[in-house]
Amino acid sequence: MAGWVATSRKWKLFESRWSRASGGVEFHGKQFFARDPGGNRVGPYRGWPDDRANKYLQGLLDAILDCQLRSIGAVINVADFQARTVEERKWLTGAAYLPDFKKWEGRGSPQRPYYLGFTECVEQGAACVKNPDWKIHFYFDQQNVLAPYAADYYQRAKGYAPPPLARRLGELTFKSRDGLGALQAADLLAHACSKRGSVGIGERQELDAATVRLRPITFGRIVHYHTPIIEERLAALAPQWRREWKA
Repeated sequence: MAGWVATSRKWKLFESRWSRASGGVEFHGKQFFARDPGGNRVGPYRGWPDDRANKYLQGLLDAILDCQLRSIGAVINVADFQARTVEERKWLTGAAYLPDFKKWEGRGSPQRPYYLGFTECVEQGAACVKNPDWKIHFYFDQQNVLAPYAADYYQRAKGYAPPPLARRLGELTFKSRDGLGALQAADLLAHACSKRGSVGIGERQELDAATVRLRPITFGRIVHYHTPIIEERLAALAPQWRREWKA
């Protein structure tokens, strides 16, 4: 899960530039970076020659870089996430443990690493807000299955977060990416990060082009949740809690 942060003024400028760069062809990462069994482009890009695809992508990347958007996000190693205990995964996905009562508040979502990425994006986004009078409003891609718990989790987080953090959290909205450049740009970043882990350099020219141009503004900002980082996150827990979970 990945996205971008900017001021409202920059977002207005970005939407205009993205619209011109796309030429009315909406970006869908799942299709743009994909090929059919015969190696052909798919979706709205079917039949495009390489030079057209590259010009299209470079224009979208120009819009992102020219508007100086700030990247946030996380890549989750699903196998490493699933290797944790149920209790650890509950905590990582939003459940709060009440040690005085030895019970949980909230159910968490231990089978869905989506919410670990969701948490990372919210925390990183809030950290970008430096002006105490400003708030950050989150727009996530429409997701009928996962959105209800995410919305509930977000509202609870606003309630128990430290006041300086809670004051930065604005509204949470799930919207279709159709016609919204900001969400299409987030989709571009998320798919580039995801595909880079499984597609080798030189195998897909568009992916290589995106990686080269995005790396300077994403390096160190997209957290890779594999076992060492998950362990680092869990280290914030009191050892007694983890012993109680195993009892």
